[in-house]
Amino acid sequence: MNKFATLNDPLVIVISAPSGTGKTSVVNWLVETTLLPVSKVVTCTTRPSRENERDGVDYIFLSEKNFRAKQKAGAFLETSKAYGYEYGTLQEEVDKVIQQGKTPLLVVDIEGFKNIKRKRGNVIGIFLVPPSSEVLLARLRGRGTDDEAEICVRFKEAKFELGQKELYDIVIVVNEVEEAAQAVEQVIGPWLKEKR
Repeated sequence: MNKFATLNDPLVIVISAPSGTGKTSVVNWLVETTLLPVSKVVTCTTRPSRENERDGVDYIFLSEKNFRAKQKAGAFLETSKAYGYEYGTLQEEVDKVIQQGKTPLLVVDIEGFKNIKRKRGNVIGIFLVPPSSEVLLARLRGRGTDDEAEICVRFKEAKFELGQKELYDIVIVVNEVEEAAQAVEQVIGPWLKEKR
């Protein structure tokens, strides 16, 4: 487990999971329902927004040109590429959360997590996993956001990602969103209260 945060190295919590596991729902539950002093850091992406996604809330949607400009300027804490699109976490967004006296909660993929670990010492990594491959495939199909070819790509990538879970401090199975979120809360809650 990581050491307590210092002023120079505040704690960052990273949550990763294969597509369709329910990470966004788990994080939203943590932020909206618990009293934990955490706040989600909104990730930038070059992919088009999906129906019901809001710019600045679900993602910060950037053109490839704008993303590259920010990347060149060193504005990102981490970047990664997935399914043909760029993703990145702006350092200024992390700093805003820290300045509010809260712990940043980042939702990034495995590559992003590795990049954060290289830059920061005080990181807790939580990896969410589906109860089975069959359940994950059903969830991917049930989302209704991808065609069958894209689902196959995501499912194949998920199998690879599940083999990387040992990189993380904590692994939690997502049967139900609320149950998984409560498990995350139980793990990080006492630590965050101690830190305050």
